[in-house]
Amino acid sequence: MRQAFGGEWTQRKLAVLEKYLKAYMTIMRRNPTASKTFRVTYLDGFAGSGIRYSPAQEDTLEVSAPWAEDFSEADVREFHKGSPRVALELDLPNLKPFDHYIFVEKNRNWVRELRSLQQEFPDRDIQIVEGDCNEYIRKWCSSLQWNDRALVFLDPYGMQVEWRTLETLAKTEKVDLWLLVPLGSAIMRLLVRRQPPPESWQKRLNDLFGTEAWLEHFYQATAVQTLFGDEEEIIRTATFDTVTQFFVQRLQGVFKGVLDQPAVLRNSKNIPLYVLCFAASNPKGAPTAVKIARDIAEGLHGS
Repeated sequence: MRQAFGGEWTQRKLAVLEKYLKAYMTIMRRNPTASKTFRVTYLDGFAGSGIRYSPAQEDTLEVSAPWAEDFSEADVREFHKGSPRVALELDLPNLKPFDHYIFVEKNRNWVRELRSLQQEFPDRDIQIVEGDCNEYIRKWCSSLQWNDRALVFLDPYGMQVEWRTLETLAKTEKVDLWLLVPLGSAIMRLLVRRQPPPESWQKRLNDLFGTEAWLEHFYQATAVQTLFGDEEEIIRTATFDTVTQFFVQRLQGVFKGVLDQPAVLRNSKNIPLYVLCFAASNPKGAPTAVKIARDIAEGLHGS
């Protein structure tokens, strides 16, 4: 079984997650009232197999499972933690870890690999869910109790996250969310230049944005001179920045606090592949959460 992973941008994404995990759990555990009151969950919505490798000079690579003993120095491969392992191995001296870990994955082969984490970390309360992330999260949100708090990380392979799932998370008022949005890797590819996208692509964009309003924001009619006189043509005016800000504004409409300048993850050619968005649903905790997320994101931009 082989799984493709990203390059340096993936490490930057995981670095952001790890820094926020540390800050989040430090707040939740060092505050005596919060530590005694809240049951804290980490939910990874597209957990994959739990591991990744990256080559020294490439953006992507297919690799075998971590226990496969078929690589050597000449392979120039470097093992890196996937997001589930980052959460499980979080260095929190003298602090209690998350009360519960939920890893959701649809791929049955990767689910089998995730289950090995339960044996590797027997002192952790780990739940492996095989199924659709959107469906599971919406059910999970309805089960949350007054003393539940959660950090949710959604790292989809494409445009699988549905807007109604994000709305459901926002309504809990119990969740901090990091969401990887496939800006250059998917969205901009669907936003064709010389005409509106075909109907099937528009539906996918509607599901992601939760509205059809993106069409009038990203396209406009313009007069084009032809041999037969002026004709009206609808062209794309959207840029990486305008699409990002549109999505941020959509998040601001449902969450209590949103990072206004998401972290941008670029490939080796400096093209924005993804934006890493942050949103907090708890009215009391949102200002602090956004400030921490902003400091981490600015550090990423600075690097």
